[in-house]
Amino acid sequence: MYCKNCGRELAENEKYCAHCGTPTNEDLFESTSLKFCGICGASLNPNDAFCSHCGSVSKPVSLNVEPTLEYSPKSRLVGGLLGLFLGSIGVHNFYLGHIKKGVAKVILTIISIVFIIAAASLLVSSGYVDEDTGEFFITNYSNFTNASLLFVLGILISSGLGIWALVESILIFVSTNIKDGDNKPLKKL
Repeated sequence: MYCKNCGRELAENEKYCAHCGTPTNEDLFESTSLKFCGICGASLNPNDAFCSHCGSVSKPVSLNVEPTLEYSPKSRLVGGLLGLFLGSIGVHNFYLGHIKKGVAKVILTIISIVFIIAAASLLVSSGYVDEDTGEFFITNYSNFTNASLLFVLGILISSGLGIWALVESILIFVSTNIKDGDNKPLKKL
Protein backbone atom coordinates (compact mmCIF):
# COMPACT_ATOMS: atom_id res chain seq x y z
CA MET A 1 0.00 0.00 0.00
CA TYR A 2 1.24 3.51 -0.89
CA CYS A 3 0.47 6.97 0.53
CA LYS A 4 -2.04 8.92 -1.60
CA ASN A 5 -0.22 12.17 -0.85
CA CYS A 6 3.53 11.53 -1.03
CA GLY A 7 3.68 8.07 -2.63
CA ARG A 8 5.75 6.42 0.10
CA GLU A 9 5.22 2.74 0.84
CA LEU A 10 3.09 2.07 3.92
CA ALA A 11 2.73 -0.90 6.24
CA GLU A 12 -0.65 -2.66 6.25
CA ASN A 13 -1.62 -1.54 9.77
CA GLU A 14 -0.68 2.15 9.43
CA LYS A 15 -3.57 4.58 9.73
CA TYR A 16 -1.47 7.63 8.80
CA CYS A 17 1.60 8.11 6.65
CA ALA A 18 4.63 8.54 8.90
CA HIS A 19 6.25 10.89 6.40
CA CYS A 20 3.46 13.39 5.60
CA GLY A 21 0.64 12.54 8.07
CA THR A 22 -1.99 11.76 5.41
CA PRO A 23 -4.73 9.32 6.54
CA THR A 24 -4.65 5.94 4.76
CA ASN A 25 -8.41 5.37 5.10
CA GLU A 26 -10.09 6.63 1.88
CA ASP A 27 -13.08 8.19 3.69
CA LEU A 28 -10.85 9.95 6.21
CA PHE A 29 -8.50 11.02 3.39
CA GLU A 30 -11.33 12.57 1.38
CA SER A 31 -12.85 14.39 4.38
CA THR A 32 -9.63 15.81 5.88
CA SER A 33 -7.61 16.69 2.81
CA LEU A 34 -7.89 19.35 0.13
CA LYS A 35 -6.98 18.47 -3.46
CA PHE A 36 -4.84 20.77 -5.57
CA CYS A 37 -3.38 20.61 -9.08
CA GLY A 38 0.22 19.47 -8.98
CA ILE A 39 1.12 21.95 -11.77
CA CYS A 40 -0.63 25.24 -10.96
CA GLY A 41 -1.95 24.66 -7.43
CA ALA A 42 -5.63 25.32 -8.25
CA SER A 43 -8.33 23.51 -6.23
CA LEU A 44 -9.54 20.23 -7.75
CA ASN A 45 -12.35 17.85 -7.06
CA PRO A 46 -11.00 14.43 -6.05
CA ASN A 47 -12.27 12.82 -9.30
CA ASP A 48 -11.07 15.52 -11.75
CA ALA A 49 -8.79 14.13 -14.46
CA PHE A 50 -7.97 17.61 -15.83
CA CYS A 51 -7.29 20.88 -14.04
CA SER A 52 -10.02 23.41 -14.90
CA HIS A 53 -7.54 26.25 -14.33
CA CYS A 54 -4.51 25.21 -16.44
CA GLY A 55 -5.92 22.22 -18.38
CA SER A 56 -3.11 19.86 -17.43
CA VAL A 57 -3.65 16.16 -16.92
CA SER A 58 -2.73 15.96 -13.35
CA LYS A 59 -3.06 13.58 -10.49
CA PRO A 60 -4.52 15.54 -7.59
CA VAL A 61 -2.06 16.35 -4.82
CA SER A 62 -3.33 16.37 -1.25
CA LEU A 63 -2.32 19.03 1.24
CA ASN A 64 -3.24 18.40 4.85
CA VAL A 65 -4.75 21.46 6.41
CA GLU A 66 -3.59 22.15 9.98
CA PRO A 67 -6.37 23.18 12.32
CA THR A 68 -5.95 26.72 13.54
CA LEU A 69 -5.04 26.97 17.21
CA GLU A 70 -7.19 29.03 19.46
CA TYR A 71 -4.77 31.12 21.48
CA SER A 72 -5.34 32.42 24.96
CA PRO A 73 -6.39 36.06 25.30
CA LYS A 74 -3.82 36.35 28.11
CA SER A 75 -0.58 38.15 27.31
CA ARG A 76 2.69 36.23 27.60
CA LEU A 77 4.53 39.48 28.39
CA VAL A 78 2.17 40.43 31.24
CA GLY A 79 2.30 36.90 32.68
CA GLY A 80 6.09 36.81 32.55
CA LEU A 81 6.49 40.24 34.13
CA LEU A 82 3.99 39.43 36.88
CA GLY A 83 5.92 36.23 37.55
CA LEU A 84 9.20 38.11 37.65
CA PHE A 85 8.10 40.85 40.05
CA LEU A 86 5.17 39.37 42.02
CA GLY A 87 5.66 35.66 41.39
CA SER A 88 6.40 34.57 44.94
CA ILE A 89 2.83 35.50 45.91
CA GLY A 90 1.43 33.80 42.78
CA VAL A 91 -0.01 36.82 40.95
CA HIS A 92 1.03 35.44 37.53
CA ASN A 93 -0.67 32.12 38.34
CA PHE A 94 -3.94 33.90 39.11
CA TYR A 95 -3.57 35.96 35.91
CA LEU A 96 -3.04 32.87 33.75
CA GLY A 97 -5.88 30.97 35.43
CA HIS A 98 -3.77 28.49 37.45
CA ILE A 99 -5.71 29.18 40.65
CA LYS A 100 -4.48 26.18 42.70
CA LYS A 101 -0.83 27.11 42.14
CA GLY A 102 -1.57 30.72 43.04
CA VAL A 103 -3.35 29.72 46.25
CA ALA A 104 -0.46 27.40 47.18
CA LYS A 105 2.01 30.27 46.75
CA VAL A 106 -0.11 32.65 48.83
CA ILE A 107 -0.36 30.07 51.63
CA LEU A 108 3.41 29.39 51.55
CA THR A 109 4.12 33.13 51.59
CA ILE A 110 1.87 33.58 54.65
CA ILE A 111 3.59 30.65 56.37
CA SER A 112 7.04 32.12 55.72
CA ILE A 113 5.96 35.53 57.05
CA VAL A 114 4.46 33.93 60.17
CA PHE A 115 7.68 31.97 60.75
CA ILE A 116 9.84 35.11 60.45
CA ILE A 117 7.56 37.15 62.77
CA ALA A 118 7.48 34.30 65.31
CA ALA A 119 11.27 34.08 65.11
CA ALA A 120 11.59 37.80 65.83
CA SER A 121 9.20 37.48 68.79
CA LEU A 122 11.08 34.50 70.24
CA LEU A 123 14.40 36.24 69.73
CA VAL A 124 13.22 39.25 71.69
CA SER A 125 11.96 37.02 74.52
CA SER A 126 15.15 34.95 74.63
CA GLY A 127 17.29 37.59 76.32
CA TYR A 128 17.81 41.22 77.19
CA VAL A 129 19.85 44.20 76.07
CA ASP A 130 22.26 45.73 78.59
CA GLU A 131 21.41 49.42 78.80
CA ASP A 132 24.99 50.47 79.54
CA THR A 133 26.81 48.55 76.79
CA GLY A 134 23.97 47.87 74.33
CA GLU A 135 24.92 44.20 74.14
CA PHE A 136 22.32 41.45 73.81
CA PHE A 137 22.58 38.70 76.39
CA ILE A 138 20.80 35.38 75.85
CA THR A 139 19.04 34.08 78.93
CA ASN A 140 16.75 31.48 77.36
CA TYR A 141 18.68 29.29 74.92
CA SER A 142 15.59 27.24 74.05
CA ASN A 143 13.76 30.33 72.74
CA PHE A 144 16.90 31.47 70.92
CA THR A 145 17.26 28.04 69.22
CA ASN A 146 13.58 27.98 68.25
CA ALA A 147 13.83 31.55 66.93
CA SER A 148 16.84 30.60 64.80
CA LEU A 149 15.06 27.53 63.44
CA LEU A 150 11.88 29.44 62.59
CA PHE A 151 13.88 32.21 60.93
CA VAL A 152 15.83 29.75 58.77
CA LEU A 153 12.63 27.91 57.79
CA GLY A 154 10.92 31.19 56.89
CA ILE A 155 13.87 32.28 54.76
CA LEU A 156 14.09 28.86 53.05
CA ILE A 157 10.38 28.88 52.16
CA SER A 158 10.62 32.46 50.93
CA SER A 159 13.73 31.70 48.85
CA GLY A 160 12.12 28.60 47.39
CA LEU A 161 9.08 30.63 46.36
CA GLY A 162 11.34 33.19 44.71
CA ILE A 163 13.23 30.52 42.74
CA TRP A 164 9.95 28.84 41.75
CA ALA A 165 8.54 32.16 40.51
CA LEU A 166 11.75 32.99 38.62
CA VAL A 167 11.75 29.63 36.83
CA GLU A 168 8.06 29.97 35.94
CA SER A 169 8.52 33.50 34.60
CA ILE A 170 11.47 32.42 32.45
CA LEU A 171 9.38 29.52 31.11
CA ILE A 172 6.51 31.89 30.34
CA PHE A 173 8.88 34.06 28.29
CA VAL A 174 10.70 31.31 26.36
CA SER A 175 8.68 28.07 26.33
CA THR A 176 6.29 27.32 23.47
CA ASN A 177 4.29 24.89 25.60
CA ILE A 178 2.88 27.32 28.18
CA LYS A 179 -0.90 27.23 28.46
CA ASP A 180 -3.44 29.19 30.46
CA GLY A 181 -6.00 27.74 32.86
CA ASP A 182 -8.34 26.93 29.93
CA ASN A 183 -5.56 24.85 28.28
CA LYS A 184 -5.11 27.39 25.47
CA PRO A 185 -1.52 28.17 24.43
CA LEU A 186 -0.15 31.68 24.93
CA LYS A 187 0.76 33.65 21.81
CA LYS A 188 4.45 34.03 21.09
CA LEU A 189 6.12 37.32 21.96
